[in-house]
Amino acid sequence: MNPRVFREYDIRGVAETDFPSSFVADLGRAIGTFLVEGGARTITLGRDCRLSSPRIHSVIREAILSTGLDVVDVGI
Repeated sequence: MNPRVFREYDIRGVAETDFPSSFVADLGRAIGTFLVEGGARTITLGRDCRLSSPRIHSVIREAILSTGLDVVDVGI
């Protein structure tokens, strides 16, 4: 994991090198767990039109669902 992807207000990096599917899944499970423990039941998930978005979206969606949260997919 590249620690420089974590910025003050977002997570940024090069999709193919900084965001392998294993990292994206870990991130999704961490976010989902944090939200569930705080009482959330649903999260809204969107993506942009970059070529890497379908992979990242699919992986993070499945990881979030595995924590028990419902996902509202707003698409692009």
